[in-house]
Amino acid sequence: LDTAGLKSALNGGETQVDEFIADVAMGWRDQRLVLEDDDKPAEFCEDALAALLSISGMGMLCFTAYMKEAGAKAKN
Repeated sequence: LDTAGLKSALNGGETQVDEFIADVAMGWRDQRLVLEDDDKPAEFCEDALAALLSISGMGMLCFTAYMKEAGAKAKN
């Protein structure tokens, strides 16, 4: 997202972090926190993402990681 898109997505502070992550998340790899009954990592889907975000602090951790990766980076 660009700056305007980010501001719009955050809806002036009214959007919760978990809602923001649910809107921008498109998949995951190598996650080991949401497991199926057979202890294999769950495939990405709305319910699995909701389970991940139900872990205390996970929404903010995901948001922080997203902002770190999506933001401008200095070059040498």
